[in-house]
Amino acid sequence: MMIDLIAVGAGPKGVAVAAKAAVMEHLGLPAPSVLLVDPLGVGGHWRAHGGWTDGQHRLGTPPEKDVGFPYRTRIAGEESHRVDEELARHGWAAFLIARGEFGAWIDRGRPAPRHEQWADYLGWVVERLGIEVLEATVTSAELRHNEQGGHSEQGEHWEVETTAGSLHAKSLMPTGPGASTRRLAEVPGVYSLAQFWQLCAEEGIKKGVDIAVIGSGESSASVVEQVAYSRAGSVTVISPSAAIYTRGEGQFENRLYTDPHRWVALDEPARRDILARTDRSVYSVRIQQREGMDERLDHVRGTVSTVRPANDKLQVEYRRSQPEGEHTGSVLADVVVDARGNSPLWFGEYLAPDTRERLAREAGAEGWASISVEQVERRIDGTLRFEGLGGRLFMPTLAGLMQGPGFANLSCLGELSNRIIAGVKGMENSEQK
Repeated sequence: MMIDLIAVGAGPKGVAVAAKAAVMEHLGLPAPSVLLVDPLGVGGHWRAHGGWTDGQHRLGTPPEKDVGFPYRTRIAGEESHRVDEELARHGWAAFLIARGEFGAWIDRGRPAPRHEQWADYLGWVVERLGIEVLEATVTSAELRHNEQGGHSEQGEHWEVETTAGSLHAKSLMPTGPGASTRRLAEVPGVYSLAQFWQLCAEEGIKKGVDIAVIGSGESSASVVEQVAYSRAGSVTVISPSAAIYTRGEGQFENRLYTDPHRWVALDEPARRDILARTDRSVYSVRIQQREGMDERLDHVRGTVSTVRPANDKLQVEYRRSQPEGEHTGSVLADVVVDARGNSPLWFGEYLAPDTRERLAREAGAEGWASISVEQVERRIDGTLRFEGLGGRLFMPTLAGLMQGPGFANLSCLGELSNRIIAGVKGMENSEQK
């Protein structure tokens, strides 16, 4: 059976696309078939066993920005309002009402849910809409020519190998962060994110230990927040940025996330300025307020080059540019946490070599070994798909620069599903001509 879209990952983006497609089908409207493939099941990366969190930290995005937000469907013609009405029955408020928790949530001041509760919400949507989820790992994905399709790009499809068998799809959408096992150095005391959360669950953080955290993004913020509740000694965050900035969360920044149509009117310097203030190397206002009262926390500007044992400590070596030239320095710690996150191009691990190299060439690189994230970002079109590979690879997580910052996170999942489904339907229309 040929599936219209396989989403690698059953997190918010995959669920949002599948939810809108399911609602459209329930209303008797033309809709693509969507299959979610994830070894951890629905919302796995939001739970402790996913390796990115302990499940107890708070969601950084307002939960009202749920799978249908901002509820402006445009892909169903005159029936678009019915799609939004039906999606609203599967929104965050509906989830709390179904659990008898809505009133208490309002009375508590509408707090951000814990990661595990957000995963519960995603699972509730999947169950209510009958969305198909395959709990398996994708091991290979290759673009192949259709038997009767000749050698045109429109005559291609994806052959996807999983631990549960082979699948065939017209289009593919990698989502999520991939594995959380990245570790700068294979040295005792240096932890990947997955190892850090396992340490917290099994042993806890020992009293008085000095901790170095590499990176200053969302994963780093969660690690620092976790350490703040322990009796650790000093906590030093090392990152290339000049400071740990507070994420801009005013109405003007938020509008650009909710309404990507405003984004395309900005030139590139303005776009990068917004991303720097709101999305890259920033901590939330809540975490900054919490950490501002903790005298143990410090920040060092630099790019970490290596970590090596130094007597009974770990020496974290870094470098940075200064007016007088390049400066090198080091920080001593007992525990080092690599919180840089995964590469945005992590999905290349399972692309077949010929498909991977073709993607690189069509992005403007000589090959996959030399490809940059920016080269791929610049080729993401309005339907959030890569302009190469016959338009059969959707990459919303890399759409922030060209199409709008909300697509890379959870800020406009309903608009994201509009774009993806429009792209899949457009592909179907072109194949029928």
